[in-house]
Amino acid sequence: MGIPLRTLIIEDDENDALLVIRVLQKGGFDLAHERVDTAEAMREALERETWDIVISDNNMPHFSGLAALELFKEIGLDIPFIIVSGTIGEEAAAHIMVMGAHDYVMKNNLPRLVPAVQRELRESESRKERKIAEAALRESEERITKAFRSIPDALVISRLEDGKIIEVNNNWDKVFGYSREEVIGKSSLALNLYADPADRQRTAALLHEQGFVRDFELQIRQKSGALRTAALSAELLEIQGEQCLLTVIQDITERKLAEMALKESEKNYRLLADNAEDVIFVLDMNLNYSYISPSVKTLRGYEPEELLKQSSIEMLMPSSRDLAIRTFSDIRDQERSGGGENPVRRTLELEMGRKDGTTVWTEVKFSSIRDENRRLVGITGVTRDISERRAADQRIRKALDATVQAIAVTVETRDPYTAGHQRRVADMARAIAVEMSLPVDMIDGIRTAAAIHDIGKISVPAELLSKPTPLTSIEFMLIKTHSQCGYEILKDIDFPWPVARIVLEHHERMNGSGYPNGLAGDNILMESRILAVADVAEAMASNRPYRASLGMDAALNEISKNRGILYDPEVSDACSRLIHEKEYRMID
Repeated sequence: MGIPLRTLIIEDDENDALLVIRVLQKGGFDLAHERVDTAEAMREALERETWDIVISDNNMPHFSGLAALELFKEIGLDIPFIIVSGTIGEEAAAHIMVMGAHDYVMKNNLPRLVPAVQRELRESESRKERKIAEAALRESEERITKAFRSIPDALVISRLEDGKIIEVNNNWDKVFGYSREEVIGKSSLALNLYADPADRQRTAALLHEQGFVRDFELQIRQKSGALRTAALSAELLEIQGEQCLLTVIQDITERKLAEMALKESEKNYRLLADNAEDVIFVLDMNLNYSYISPSVKTLRGYEPEELLKQSSIEMLMPSSRDLAIRTFSDIRDQERSGGGENPVRRTLELEMGRKDGTTVWTEVKFSSIRDENRRLVGITGVTRDISERRAADQRIRKALDATVQAIAVTVETRDPYTAGHQRRVADMARAIAVEMSLPVDMIDGIRTAAAIHDIGKISVPAELLSKPTPLTSIEFMLIKTHSQCGYEILKDIDFPWPVARIVLEHHERMNGSGYPNGLAGDNILMESRILAVADVAEAMASNRPYRASLGMDAALNEISKNRGILYDPEVSDACSRLIHEKEYRMID
């Protein structure tokens, strides 16, 4: 059975048309065709049927290839249009190509018609895929825009170079009193939004030092001249190759006024520790509270006396409890080995239980208490509510996830195999990382990188990605460029994880036999080693364009056989446990 090809032939000579048909059939096409030789017949055929390609003679008694091309363009079809001519000069050929023909073939060289048709059909399919990808990207952008505009805080995107505003959300006018039209193209300096110009300089300094700002409190000036208190969070991002700044401004005037009123009413009745908005605490070496300030009631709903009867660890949510236990265990181990810090200082983000059954995210900063012999005898610290900060972080993270999804969709439209492969590898890599008890943030980075690890294949010819036979050595060399290409695409995106490097290294191997840089051992990121194992397992256990699935048993045998040679031993063991003991199954 040949390749189906619906062909409209514009030719006045039936014998010449039959010659074209025989050449295409001999070239492997199964033709459904129709011959026309007038403009009217051509228009009627194009409007009546769906065609894969149009092949036209150039010179006909009552029609011409150029006229046929004009009619073809008028109808607005996006399929190949090829001229087949017995006599056509170079100037005429060049002119008809400029006018929109995809190729021309001389009748005395008809064997060239088959590869020309094959090539133009591929190009036509590629154009369709690009349109689908562009539509998906537009849809993703629309979703992001909708989310951007509906966030309850004031959001603004400005150019980093000159500070000029390029977009604001719907709540901008509620916070500042300016309409969108009044601020686009202007800077915060020109609009006099900062009540204290020094705050603008301080936020700029923070951005320069760390690339972001979190919950910076300042006074803002509204259009009316009224001053409001706000919390400002900002992050650098790149939009269409231009460095920009995403700023979230939350009006906290009422909250600050309430806080001030509360502090004013209590200032004559509390000690220094009790005046602190944050929760001050002291723990013994069993991690039980020996002191906790009254502000804990605001944070968690408990009276201090209630918490003095409970372990500080028991009140943490499971993931936070594990993190706290690991941290304090490490501190104790360092103390026993004589390598402890002096003083010990740590900052953790922990989810704590509240008395009403809800939870609150906190930032806990603590340091060591030592006796006169410098022995560690306790922990003192401060707990702060970071719920609002985490909410702002999550909003930014969602925008980042949407960007990653848009990137993945772009790759998927060129290679449907890669789409399913990336999703399955991302899920399996995440599961391996969880099995290894890695930090939550590291797991998120692994999942994100795995979801787009084959983005570099966008630079590989589509026919190689879906080739139904094994690749030649030259073709495989082209495929191998995808990890470096992926790195080049991602390296300038400001992810909170080393996504570009993970993508670059996911074909490196522990013994240095991988590519593109022949890295070995600890020179390869742990995230990259996890992605490598998940990538191999999924590839072997799934159908490939050139072979059927080898099965998960074969994949695990490959990983076990090369444990410590090609693949990291800890990752290999985690993958085996995941399949054999945890009964993990790949997603569809």
